[in-house]
Amino acid sequence: MPEPRPQPSSDELDAVAELLAAEAELPMPREVADRLEAVLAAEAAAAEAGESAAARAAALRAAAKRTDLGTFGQNPASERKDFSAEARHRVAAQNRARHSD
Repeated sequence: MPEPRPQPSSDELDAVAELLAAEAELPMPREVADRLEAVLAAEAAAAEAGESAAARAAALRAAAKRTDLGTFGQNPASERKDFSAEARHRVAAQNRARHSD
């Protein structure tokens, strides 16, 4: 059984907190801010329509459950993916082209 790691002392934790506080704050990437705004807008629209986030989450979980256990069939809560050899080769070619620029 591995030995437990020693817990940091209060002084060590204070030193880390000071180090972090001294770092300059970085701006949030525009893509992240846009995504957050979109999610908040969708939540606000759903709330106005009377739909709760908990109800939507429960519906997604129910849709994601596999009814035929052991088959690992398509997840109805996600888009269908093409795992054929042709599709894999097409994606590999797209990735090579994207990274060769």
